[in-house]
Amino acid sequence: MTLTSWLIKAHHLRTLSDSCEDDQGNHEQSHCEWITLKKTACIAFDECIAVVDLTLYKKEIETDMKNRKDTWKSMQKLKCRLKHVFDIFNSTANASLSNKTDNGKNVNFTYPLEFNLSLSIPTGDVQ
Repeated sequence: MTLTSWLIKAHHLRTLSDSCEDDQGNHEQSHCEWITLKKTACIAFDECIAVVDLTLYKKEIETDMKNRKDTWKSMQKLKCRLKHVFDIFNSTANASLSNKTDNGKNVNFTYPLEFNLSLSIPTGDVQ
């Protein structure tokens, strides 16, 4: 039996019989079929996660994310330092006599929201 036919069977409308025992049996059979479907789906889900090695892929993405943050941080320092150089040489005073402070070390490193990824790996635990 295919998954589609199981789902159709599991979700079709049931009618009441004249026997409470038949109704109980139908209910129990329906529940067992539903649990089997749920467990089968969860196992398949877990197998899929294992096959595509989602855990390793998550680690690779986290490493890339850290590298992007480090690059972004370096770029912010560079922008600050270039602004410092620009300010010194863009004045009418002699650049060699400038007393402007290089504040490149004091750059605010609040990362953009795009760097905050949520990478939870779902589980197919049967509940």
